[in-house]
Amino acid sequence: MDSGFATIEQRFVEIIENFPARPVGWMLRLFILPFGQRRHGPTDRTIRQCAQIILEPCPARERLIDNVFIGGPEEPVARLTEAFRLMVDTQPIHDRLRKARIKDWAKARERGLLSSAELAQLEEADRAVADVIAVDDFAPEDLRRNSAASDLAQAAE
Repeated sequence: MDSGFATIEQRFVEIIENFPARPVGWMLRLFILPFGQRRHGPTDRTIRQCAQIILEPCPARERLIDNVFIGGPEEPVARLTEAFRLMVDTQPIHDRLRKARIKDWAKARERGLLSSAELAQLEEADRAVADVIAVDDFAPEDLRRNSAASDLAQAAE
C-alpha cells in the first residue's frame, strides 16, 4: 500500500509540475498536496518483513502461493517449489553444521555429525537448487547456429 500511495502522489506532482497554466498548477498543489509530498514508499523494515513472509513456510506464504500454477515436475515453478521444500527440510541440518563451523559435508560425515540419510538429503537439496539456478545452462552444441555460414566458418578452422 505504501508503494501504491507513493506512486499516486508522485503522479500528482508530475501532473501539477507540467500543468500548462502555472498559476492554476500552484493552486492545485495547495489543494491536492498542501503539505508537500509525504509518501515515500515502504520502509526497509516493511520490505524485510514481507521478504521474511515469502522466505519461510507460514500460512501467509501459503495464501500468497495458493493459486500459483505449479505444473508438472519439469516446469520451472514446480522445480523451484521443490527446491524450496528441500531447503526448508534440510535447514536444521545446515544450522547444526553452521554451529559446528563445518562447511565440508564429507568431513562432517567422517566426524559423525551427519548420518548417511542426512548426507543424501543435503545432496538432493543441493542438486535441486543447482538445477533451479542453472536456468541459462546450455551445452555448446545447443548454441551452434544451423546455417551455411557457420558450417563454412567451422570448415575454415
